[in-house]
Parts: sequence; C-alpha cells; structure tokens
Amino acid sequence: MTELGDEPVEYSVAHIKEALAADPHTAELHVEVQVKGSSVAVTGRVTTDERRNAVEEVIGRLYPGARIQNYIAVEVLDADPTVEDLS
Repeated sequence: MTELGDEPVEYSVAHIKEALAADPHTAELHVEVQVKGSSVAVTGRVTTDERRNAVEEVIGRLYPGARIQNYIAVEVLDADPTVEDLS
C-alpha cells in the first residue's frame, strides 16, 4: 500500500522521524508519527510552542500538501525545580 509521495507508509513515517531528528529547530526523537492517506498525525510532548510549530513546518516541507494533525502537547518545565533533601 502506498501513501504520501507514493511510498509505503513505513517509509513515510521513517522519513518524517529522520527529518524531525535532523532539523535543529525540532531535534525531536520522542514524537509519534502516524500516516494515513495524505494525512500525518503527530503526538508527543515538547517544551515550547515554537518547537511544536516547527514540527509541523518540517513535515510540511517534506510532504507539501499533506494534511497535518498536530496533537503535540507543550510541557513547560519548571525553571526552579524543587530539590528534595534526603538527609
């Protein structure tokens, strides 16, 4: 079965994950990718809105015209984490 770019689904998913890992604006390896027809759904967590948007941009450059469903959540990290004293 062929999907995006007339290639098997597994290839499309692999190409997207490689592009996300290689792009300096995303460098995301913990994003799940699903491809169905001309749609790409991405899920996972990132630390900023900019990274969330960059994931969509990378996929759009790789597969222009793809319908991208971006379900990535932005998880804000606490700037001053609490340190537990174990003594």
